[in-house]
Amino acid sequence: MLAADLDAANARIAELESALAEKAAPTGTRLAWIVTYPAISVQPKDTDGGLIGDQVVIKQGEQLPPECEWAAPFLRTVGHVTAVQVAAQQ
Repeated sequence: MLAADLDAANARIAELESALAEKAAPTGTRLAWIVTYPAISVQPKDTDGGLIGDQVVIKQGEQLPPECEWAAPFLRTVGHVTAVQVAAQQ
């Protein structure tokens, strides 16, 4: 298997895991992404996928802001974030 094939397979697995986690989540909860690495830098995106502002540094134990959650599946594959279920109001 080529590296590109492995990358595509890993991306698909991450998508499926995320979809299953969201489907299994009880009503009234959502996934929150918590940084497990000492610090990460993420570029915020708007709802249309366009970059907004400058990169933000998020420290260990902090939650990814909503505009940075687009990067969560990749960051999870490299062990920089983990998902937890929280009340939907947060």
